Amino acid sequence: MDIVHVMFSLDMICNLNVLFNICTVDEAPVYKYALLQAVQNGAHLRILVKPGPFEGIENFVALDAFVVRLQKLGLADQVEVRFFNGPMHPKAALIDDELLIVGSQNLHYSAFNKTWGLNEHSITTGDAQAIADFRQIFEVKWAAGRSWP
Repeated sequence: MDIVHVMFSLDMICNLNVLFNICTVDEAPVYKYALLQAVQNGAHLRILVKPGPFEGIENFVALDAFVVRLQKLGLADQVEVRFFNGPMHPKAALIDDELLIVGSQNLHYSAFNKTWGLNEHSITTGDAQAIADFRQIFEVKWAAGRSWP
């Protein structure tokens, strides 16, 4: 699974992990559980996120918690993370080279909150040309990305 997202966060309070270790991946929105389950089922994840300025803090906190859980499960080698090189705003995921999801929804608590969440939308396609185009762009951006940490 190849993922490109500006944001990859836990709940808002978890940003305090920069100072105090108060959250784990258990305080994550539902998408983190889905990604953990995918890895437990054998998926290899490549995650490309924005390095900052503010997004970098939330991304670092969430990715750190995510990797800590993967290490405990003995699955950390199934996930690679890089920071996007340059300006970034896309949100997309390619699953098994068969299903492409593109839209406005970040992997962020504001996009999943049931009472005050953002109005986000995504489209899904299995179109071979769309998948090939995404794959080509992803590989270029992946190669140019900076490794996390």
